[in-house]
Amino acid sequence: MIRRHLTIVKGDVRCYLMPMPIRWHLAKLLAAKGITPYGLAKLTGLSVPSCYELANAELPPMLKTATLDKLCRALDCEPGDLLTYRKR
Repeated sequence: MIRRHLTIVKGDVRCYLMPMPIRWHLAKLLAAKGITPYGLAKLTGLSVPSCYELANAELPPMLKTATLDKLCRALDCEPGDLLTYRKR
């Protein structure tokens, strides 16, 4: 007989169940400027799959500052146009 041990989590876990307070707005910005992810790849020099992933992500799991710089230069925007933070 195998016994499974349950770990009891202490504290308030509701904060971990709420959605991430950081929002990624690349898809909205691309739509407003009429740019496709393929066009973004041509403007930035990033790979086409990377641009599709960035455009379709709710929030990229990792974003290098060099990539953010390329996006801002190509789209003529500020990092705050791509990312916003909402308090929980």
